[in-house]
Amino acid sequence: MCDLLPIRVADEPSTRAALCVLKKLDGRVAEALPWVAMKYAQPEPWLVENARKFNLQNKLGFVVTLARQLAEKQGNEDRSRELRQLENFLDDSRLAKEDVFYRPLRTESEGKWLRNNRTEAAVHWNLLTDLRLEHRSIFNMAAKNAERKAPFTLEGVLGRT
Repeated sequence: MCDLLPIRVADEPSTRAALCVLKKLDGRVAEALPWVAMKYAQPEPWLVENARKFNLQNKLGFVVTLARQLAEKQGNEDRSRELRQLENFLDDSRLAKEDVFYRPLRTESEGKWLRNNRTEAAVHWNLLTDLRLEHRSIFNMAAKNAERKAPFTLEGVLGRT
């Protein structure tokens, strides 16, 4: 089981969806978060305040950075602009402390490897992770859902569709 923090995110002014920001999370779910953020995250004060409250602004900022990069890759300028705004709000309170992205390190050598092989976004957000936009699951999920115009479901994220 994973520890989840419920964060509400607006997909329309009148409705709310739930986005789980991680403390400890299954890798497949962590890989899906950039796609979820690209589809649903909004630059809301509530989201930023709660990320700060639980010291998750770096993790959420990293997810939003990947989401923005995905939106840019898909040519979605409006969405990219919204995500950049959220990214900037989170960046204003970026933590200096280094952290892991979705699970504790298994060994010291894993931490050393991640430090040497992480992306610029992970360095910027002070996170130890090898997750990058090029990870197959992020692109597969975005492509699959774009083709099917399918709504996001947790079952879809976990590959149970």
